[in-house]
Amino acid sequence: MTDGGKAQNVVLEADGVEISVSDGEQIGTRLRNIAFLNGSTKQRAQEIHREHVQFYVQDASWVVEAIGTNPTVLNGEELSKGETVEIADGDTLELSGVLETEIKIE
Repeated sequence: MTDGGKAQNVVLEADGVEISVSDGEQIGTRLRNIAFLNGSTKQRAQEIHREHVQFYVQDASWVVEAIGTNPTVLNGEELSKGETVEIADGDTLELSGVLETEIKIE
């Protein structure tokens, strides 16, 4: 999604913590830490890959690409490794069945 041709900001909210995401950024470690700090065992939290998903702008819209081998679920639909899907404000992203995040596009 864009605002006058300029890509907007993406923020992930998980367990009350917000993480800003940059174009091209791979996310995993920060979400793994949130899961661990909020009660997941270290072993369970590590099911979230250090680079689990990547966010970037494609054709003026934000997309997410599943780059980890453990499950990535967007709005209830599991993504295959390498699959890229456009995201929207209010979407939910679940990593490895360990942590669910809400996507905010501001």
